[in-house]
Amino acid sequence: MQIKDNTIIFKSMPDHWEKEHSGVKPNTMRYLNANEWDEFKAGDVQYISVINTETYHTFHRKLMDVTCAVIEGQPVFVFSWDHSKFVEKDYVTCLRTGTQVLREVNDGMMKGI
Repeated sequence: MQIKDNTIIFKSMPDHWEKEHSGVKPNTMRYLNANEWDEFKAGDVQYISVINTETYHTFHRKLMDVTCAVIEGQPVFVFSWDHSKFVEKDYVTCLRTGTQVLREVNDGMMKGI
């Protein structure tokens, strides 16, 4: 987890990311430690970005709800977004440098052109 400005950022495995990106599963469930939860509460988080751990494609959506459940004594947080609220074009994130390469994700790029 990372918070940048008003956006919480998570990485997601490809199978999960595809479902999240398509809107089939417009949420992600995460364990946060006390420091991460304090950081989230202290900020004005309004958006969520999810990065595919394999392709580094990223989508950015309006955060609609955060629900906490306790499972076997461990708090689990469910971050939900409105799939129809496209905040900006999807892009590719360079995880090595921490910068964003603002390239439109299209068929040509997916084919490596």
